Amino acid sequence: MHPVQEHVSSAINREPGLAIRIAAAGAAVALGLILVLALRWPFRQDAVQKQLRDLAFGSKVEIESFHRTYFPRPGCALERVTFQHDQRPSAAPLITIEILRIIRN
Repeated sequence: MHPVQEHVSSAINREPGLAIRIAAAGAAVALGLILVLALRWPFRQDAVQKQLRDLAFGSKVEIESFHRTYFPRPGCALERVTFQHDQRPSAAPLITIEILRIIRN
């Protein structure tokens, strides 16, 4: 057995609660990373909708369905995205996109 493994193994055997504390600390770090990722995720619906509105020169953008994707490529999938340039209720939409996928390179 490697000397470092022997040292860690003997430390865990001497102090039974050490393994539990190490596991709890690892879980806390993982949970913290997930929380930071969720809060700072660049592909949130509000952020994507604002970017589309800005790119479409202020058109009203409606998204019927929004799904985040994490693996294998981070991004999102939008369904039935409608761009409404004319703000009158009776006006037809400028364009409707059935499925729009946005992925990070």
